[in-house]
Order: sequence, then structure tokens, then C-alpha cells
Amino acid sequence: MKQVEQYRKARREIITLLRSGIDELQISQIISAHFSMDKRQAFRWVTFTQDDFEKRSKRRRILGMVLFWIGGITFTLGLIVRAGEAFSLQTFAGMAGDLALFLGGGLGFLGIMVALVNGRLFRRAL
Repeated sequence: MKQVEQYRKARREIITLLRSGIDELQISQIISAHFSMDKRQAFRWVTFTQDDFEKRSKRRRILGMVLFWIGGITFTLGLIVRAGEAFSLQTFAGMAGDLALFLGGGLGFLGIMVALVNGRLFRRAL
């Protein structure tokens, strides 16, 4: 239980050092000195955290690109539906196209935020 609490405290520091571009061995030396532990254990923590961090970043990029493409397709279909409904005689014929335009634009924007910005808004949770 004590090691889990130590790892939670060390995780933020490890991620900060990984983002700054410091080598894994140097990070493990810093962590082992800071938490007075074995260098092997610190190196395991660093490699585990780095692998987890890379997996999360890759998942964010993939999710962002999927959202971007779904949003783009929805937006395009909304344009097509809206253009087709412009010639309709019904009063609320354009609402389906407007909804698709709105949802497609929102999903596309969210996809860009997640993929291209790489989830900077979500990094604070780490």
C-alpha cells in the first residue's frame, strides 16, 4: 500500500520530467533519490509511466481523428440535405439539415481539439 501511494506521488513528477525530454535513466536516478528507493524499482516506475503515457497519447490522437472524420462526413451530409430541402414546400424541412450541420461542426471541432492539440485540456487530469 505504501508503494502505491509513493507511485501516485512520483507519477506527476515522472510525467513532468518525461515531457521536458530528460532521459529515462536520469529520471530514475532523480526519483530514486527523491523517494529514497532502489534504482531498479524507480526505473520500472519510469518505464511503466512512459508506456502508459504514450498509449494514452496515441488513444487521444486516434479518437480525435475518428471524431474529426465523423464530424466532417456529418457536416457534408447536412449540407447535402439542407440543399435538397431548400426546394421543399414544407415549413420545417430544413431542420434535419441544420441539425446535421450543427452536430457535424461540433464533432469536427472536438476532433481537432482532441487530435491536433493532443488533448492539452485533458492533460491537467494527469
